[in-house]
Amino acid sequence: SVSAGMTKISIDAKYTDMDMEIEDGANFEFTVDQDYGHVKYPEDKLQVSKRIEKNNRITIVGTVGPEAATGQKGAIKINGFDNTITWR
Repeated sequence: SVSAGMTKISIDAKYTDMDMEIEDGANFEFTVDQDYGHVKYPEDKLQVSKRIEKNNRITIVGTVGPEAATGQKGAIKINGFDNTITWR
């Protein structure tokens, strides 16, 4: 679970399934860079500012929560290879 008070999460993973539940009130920036794999997310919770899929590589950048745009936020960075990331 990604808590509302989270300040930083950094994940480097291969061949992993990640299920990340976003707690109400959470505010953070996120960046996902991975080769192969899948990223699933609820469009009503994650505001995606950049999504690039090219040559089996996916990059997604965005924010969660209204405070994220004001600088009062945490950060999540996920680098990986052949992962399935599911945000709830």
